[in-house]
Amino acid sequence: MKRHAYWDSGQLRTFLCGTGDDPLHTMFMLMGVDGLRLQEALGLRWFDVDLEKAALHVTGPEDEAAESGSHGRTVDLGRGTAELLWWHGCRQRLQRWQADFSMETDLVFTRLDGSGLNPRSVQQRFRDLVLRAGLPHIQIDDLRLCAELAPKSEESVVHTAH
Repeated sequence: MKRHAYWDSGQLRTFLCGTGDDPLHTMFMLMGVDGLRLQEALGLRWFDVDLEKAALHVTGPEDEAAESGSHGRTVDLGRGTAELLWWHGCRQRLQRWQADFSMETDLVFTRLDGSGLNPRSVQQRFRDLVLRAGLPHIQIDDLRLCAELAPKSEESVVHTAH
């Protein structure tokens, strides 16, 4: 299987449009459009999300932050991504209520019971969706390269395409 470093904007749009009904779609959007790494997305907490300002604060692994003296970074989101996160939160609360799970968590991306997602499971789901879409194989963390290389205005194209 040939490995590509990143997708162009058309390939990213194809992938995101094809994942619109997937529970991980919002995570993939944050990674591909806003440049989050998998570990940043998995550790993202609602406390760090400011939907009014369309921004979020992400931190890397603790050991990485300690080495660099960094305490994270702020990511400016487009309005479309902020709205997508808002809807994701609404669905998350509704699904927990319907399933009668009372476990409170501040994680943005969780299993139905509120526990954190397994990175390997997310990576496998990503690989399955890439295969289904017929796109070249890339590593999940290479989604952020699409965000770095695509103009920020591309977000509106991605949102209107699905």
